[in-house]
Amino acid sequence: VDAAEGAAVAPIVSSLGRSGAHPTCAKALAAFVEVYGSEAGNVALTYVATGGVYVAGGIAPDLLVHAP
Repeated sequence: VDAAEGAAVAPIVSSLGRSGAHPTCAKALAAFVEVYGSEAGNVALTYVATGGVYVAGGIAPDLLVHAP
């Protein structure tokens, strides 16, 4: 993936991964979603979050469709 100098690469990788236009970006996005979900589970267990774990920020809704 080529990005203009100074451009953020993550949005480009995310966009190409979501669309399936670039297989490597899709694999990177899938790995990120897996790690993101695993860490949310780790936080729930670490802090005994009996009421659940709330994920704030803009990335979770954007990637929700990639959750297993």
